[in-house]
Amino acid sequence: MFVFVKKRVLMIAFPVFFLLLLLGWGIVFAAKGGNKVPAVGEVYFNRDEVDNKVPFNLNVAGEKKESADFFVEYRLERERTRGRQVELLREVINSANSDEETRRKAQEQLMEISRIMGKEVELENLIRAKGIEDAAVLLDSRAVMVIVADSGMVSSDVYQLTDLVSRGTGLAVQDVAMVLRK
Repeated sequence: MFVFVKKRVLMIAFPVFFLLLLLGWGIVFAAKGGNKVPAVGEVYFNRDEVDNKVPFNLNVAGEKKESADFFVEYRLERERTRGRQVELLREVINSANSDEETRRKAQEQLMEISRIMGKEVELENLIRAKGIEDAAVLLDSRAVMVIVADSGMVSSDVYQLTDLVSRGTGLAVQDVAMVLRK
């Protein structure tokens, strides 16, 4: 039973780890400047753009869904993924075959997931309080990705939101990826 539970945990943990690795690689690549051509959905700006309030004209590729539908679907998928993670961790915690150390680690991961979920909701509400139509936040211990509904945002708006998220999470500004969605 213990080996089976470990395999199920690995089956869920590996794709999540892989996605986070890709996100981290993208953030590092963007921080180094890459080839200075933003990938779809990425935003680069410099201090002159912020000071001069240069408007963004960024079209995020993807389906032509309404913006509200996108954010609803994104949150639902995020919750489904977290639900599967929580279910597997609870199986480990409640398994008679799990040793104390394994249970303790599973409980810590469960608490971390709970903390992250609360912080994501808090950040989404803060962003909406700043006048942004809608937002979705994906947070982990090393980086955060924020998808916001773009309603004519200028560089200084993006910079302020990035700073707000950085302060709210305790992560450095370069660890915050901001995606504008029209």
